[in-house]
Amino acid sequence: MSSITPVACRRGPPPPAAKKTTLERASAYLAKMPVAVSGQGGDFATFAAAQALVKGFSLSVDKALPLLLAWNKDCKPQWSEAELRRKLRSAASSSGKAEGYLLPDRPLASKAHTASGVENEAERRAWQRRQWPELRRVSQEEMLTIARLRGIPWEGLYIAHCYGLLKACELDGHDCFVVHEGRFAQVRRMDGQPLTNAEGKPIKAKNLPGSEGAFLGHGLLFEAPHVLLVEGAVSLLEALT
Repeated sequence: MSSITPVACRRGPPPPAAKKTTLERASAYLAKMPVAVSGQGGDFATFAAAQALVKGFSLSVDKALPLLLAWNKDCKPQWSEAELRRKLRSAASSSGKAEGYLLPDRPLASKAHTASGVENEAERRAWQRRQWPELRRVSQEEMLTIARLRGIPWEGLYIAHCYGLLKACELDGHDCFVVHEGRFAQVRRMDGQPLTNAEGKPIKAKNLPGSEGAFLGHGLLFEAPHVLLVEGAVSLLEALT
């Protein structure tokens, strides 16, 4: 009897992983947001969660409400459904955040892969923003570091964090904190040391390439009877205390 040599089966590439729906992305994002605790900026935390749903993920109030109700289960105390619906409507109508700011970036109309190949200034800036380092959530330990460095009460930094104004990143090999809203981002080192500009000169802060529109704090104006104007991105953090 002749022997049969087994032949390895050739398998095609594995099927691509199913892309998450917008609702799934929104639910996962909301699960990482701080819950509302009375006396600890709970109102700000709830508005930030509502804002992420209706502005960041462009959900309707009706689609966002079940997700916010699920997030609400860990709040102390819990909000009523009517209160959460009002928060969603308020965020949808008064938030200064760009529509869909938490959705995946859309590709540029131009096929260029370098800034020099982009046809106009708006596309060039958009390309530059796509090259930004990852802007991640700032940790509690990092907020305490910034508070000690700048002499800012931790509560003000927490409010900025809830509104998405305070982020963290790594730039030029340094841990940095970022004051960010919409298309503007200003970076400073966590340790208080200077960064360097394109000429190698020390600078205390650096606006990331492609930044535009430096009027920060739109999202804080949703129900404000008075407005305080301050100069400088860090001054905004100081004014939140």
